Amino acid sequence: DLVSNAFPPSFPKGQMTEVVRSSAFLAALPEIRSAYDQEHVTSFFYAHPERFRIANISSGDPAWHEVNLALDTEDDWLVFQKVMAGLERPHTEYTWIEFAELVRQAKAIEAA
Repeated sequence: DLVSNAFPPSFPKGQMTEVVRSSAFLAALPEIRSAYDQEHVTSFFYAHPERFRIANISSGDPAWHEVNLALDTEDDWLVFQKVMAGLERPHTEYTWIEFAELVRQAKAIEAA
């Protein structure tokens, strides 16, 4: 009913994905009443794991979830700019792990 990489999370923030089977969504829709659940639909599914088949894809290392690859704030933007300026090859040639490690390093330098 739901395939996710967020239950439990093990990928960097900003790299999470969730896919809901349309028939499961339509069946749950009449019960999704809270404003929070209407905005974050999958939260209803996670709150009722006994009712839905939920498959999780794991990175293999939950520590990756501590890395933030989301671009939500000005600070995120500044880190992003530093990382992009320091790339030695086109950004499309980096794996998500390499890119996450560069962000981790940039944040560590910023915090020092």
